[in-house]
Amino acid sequence: MRGPIAAVVLAGALLFAAAASAQDAGTDGEFRVPLAQIIVGLADGECDADLLAPNFVPLCEEQLWEVGQVLQTFGAITGMRLIDVEGEGDARREIYDVDFSAGRTVKVGIGARTADGKFTSLSFDG
Repeated sequence: MRGPIAAVVLAGALLFAAAASAQDAGTDGEFRVPLAQIIVGLADGECDADLLAPNFVPLCEEQLWEVGQVLQTFGAITGMRLIDVEGEGDARREIYDVDFSAGRTVKVGIGARTADGKFTSLSFDG
């Protein structure tokens, strides 16, 4: 079971490096890199308290086992495309199509930041 997790973590690390060097908030979104980091963490069995608001972490942990298992079956992240932006400022929410190596594309939403920049909203559709 650690093999799929390692593949997700490695691909996530490569995605972060590429995204950080080429990210354009206008086309890639502001939340692309943290979203990838959160997805990789979930597949690895972790709710990232550095990125998720304290009141959101317990909700994440309640669903972690189930979400992590599903993400492991999807494999590594192979691409992310910003498809929509809702709201502005701390209420901003970005919606991405996230492609995985198993051939699955999932719509993922992230946003609603707290004053310290941590996220209070994360959703998976598909």
